[in-house]
Amino acid sequence: MQLGLTLPLRPAQTTTSLVTNIAAFNGSQYVQDFSQDMRINWKGLVKGLSEELDLVSKLSGVPREQMDKYASRLVVEPGGRKSFVVAEQYLSNRQFARGRLRVCPKCIMEDKTRFGDFGPYTRVYWHVSSIRTCPEHQVALLELPAAEFPRDIHDTFGRIRDHWSLIEAATRCLEFRKPSSFERYQIKRLDGQKSRNRLDELPFEIVAKTSEMLGLVCAFGPQKAFSTASDAELAEAGRLGFEALRKGKQGIEAALSGVQSRSVGFRSGHYTDFCHFARWLDRRTHDERYDPICKIYRDFVFHNYPIGQGEIVLGKPCPQRHLHSFATIAKEFDIDPFRLKNLLWGFGFGQGMRTRALSPCEIGYFPADESEAKIREMLDVVDRVEAARRLNINRPLFDRLRKIGVIQPAATFEGLKGLYQPDHLDEVLARFLNRAEPVEDLIGKQMDIGVACNKAKVKIEHVIPLILDGRLEWLGRQKSVEGLAALAVDLEEILDLFEGPPLQGYTKQELKRLLRVNDPTITHLIQEKYIRAQKTRHPRSRRPMSIIPHEAYDAFLKRYVPLGILAHQIGTQAKHVSSRLEKLSVDPIQIAPRFSKIYEREKLDGLIEGDRWASGPSLQTEGC
Repeated sequence: MQLGLTLPLRPAQTTTSLVTNIAAFNGSQYVQDFSQDMRINWKGLVKGLSEELDLVSKLSGVPREQMDKYASRLVVEPGGRKSFVVAEQYLSNRQFARGRLRVCPKCIMEDKTRFGDFGPYTRVYWHVSSIRTCPEHQVALLELPAAEFPRDIHDTFGRIRDHWSLIEAATRCLEFRKPSSFERYQIKRLDGQKSRNRLDELPFEIVAKTSEMLGLVCAFGPQKAFSTASDAELAEAGRLGFEALRKGKQGIEAALSGVQSRSVGFRSGHYTDFCHFARWLDRRTHDERYDPICKIYRDFVFHNYPIGQGEIVLGKPCPQRHLHSFATIAKEFDIDPFRLKNLLWGFGFGQGMRTRALSPCEIGYFPADESEAKIREMLDVVDRVEAARRLNINRPLFDRLRKIGVIQPAATFEGLKGLYQPDHLDEVLARFLNRAEPVEDLIGKQMDIGVACNKAKVKIEHVIPLILDGRLEWLGRQKSVEGLAALAVDLEEILDLFEGPPLQGYTKQELKRLLRVNDPTITHLIQEKYIRAQKTRHPRSRRPMSIIPHEAYDAFLKRYVPLGILAHQIGTQAKHVSSRLEKLSVDPIQIAPRFSKIYEREKLDGLIEGDRWASGPSLQTEGC
């Protein structure tokens, strides 16, 4: 039968809350006494037993279908896990914390104003631990003190009435806080509203708990424990974690990357970087509901930390190593640690500034396949000294061949001149020796390639490409000599190949004959800038030499005339011309007696015309 004094079911009100209000309305101080009088199994009602809900429906006059919307029902899921089903959502006892009573002070005060003394009631949202804000009034929920015997923890109206003064006082110092998208999502889901987000495919509790735990490590670092976080910190954590979670796999990985980038240690492991979040997930590996979250975290760790094949992360083995650290790669290869550090740094796997003595922290993480392949290439390499010895050439020549690309180092690093693969050095030898003609002895102009280059004044860097291109007609290999030192060439062929264009001007010997002066005079004229010379190389011998341009020769004769030219012009001996000019008070330029005499042309104007003196008999008929 229906009670004479009853109350309607308010929006989002739970069945137990309704019974506590009706109990107080009917004069019962404790809901247990009222339930006993009405033959209601109060503990059964708290567990959501169907027969007790039917009885309450009859007593209150509230249709059963209305009560079922926000009624909580205890169920045992496969595997023995106990949960409460609320609005078709499965929540654990910790998530659906009915023992803790949190209220919105403004909602409670408005309930009393609207519905009377027995009107204040609790909303189903207030029992969900991850909802911490009233969406209607935008204030933080107030947690009431624990129930004291004989008050039952589920007697919500009785507990509200017991702490009425506390609730009234709270309305005067409210903590205003805008409800986050995380909290609004939970409320809509409890109200039965569907979203377009794929999060609806995950159980309610998995979304809520993952958002808070992920947000904690993102907002407050890996050392922040859930148990030590304040209500405001958990609200902020839930918001941040949910924003990452709603973006799916990419959002979660971005959040994890952000945490890793702020790692407190140099290249620490994932348990250090994520601490409470990682250990919380580790304890959830037995719960298949967390499998999607665990998989995303596990894959992130596999790809961003030096996890070896077969190493267990969240209960699953790593299928393939993706990254190495210095410590993990050192276990793979038996190499001197100092050399290994330099190799890794040289391959570009280092972090920060290069120090004289690399520490493992400076190495960082690096791709496993790439680094292993490069290290394996370096296991049998030889250094520069050994490589030069293998080719049987001196180190300066070795460096010159490397500079023009004939010899390719396996790697060149700071602190190491270079490392070379023996196979590559053998290939270099074969490129030269296989095209050379074996000879017992060198004959004629055949000589060692280094000697020939020195004689021809040609750099060996210019001859080597001709050999490799097959442009030399003859290349020899001395049988008694090993390596590249056995190579021989024909000097005349080298001179022919590098012969330059003809000289444009006069050599010193040619100038000597043209000016009819002695060798010291030519040297003096050039040194004292009477005549301009320029440095060049002989087109064939490549030896340095001086050349006198034609214009420089013409400029000199325009101003000066040597005694030899005057004598040849007049057709007599030089001493006769010199004697005659001396009588005419015409002196040569001031130079040492050992040099040929040279006169300024302007001083001879009017004295000589063609092959004759301007006046008097010719020198040929003159007695002096």
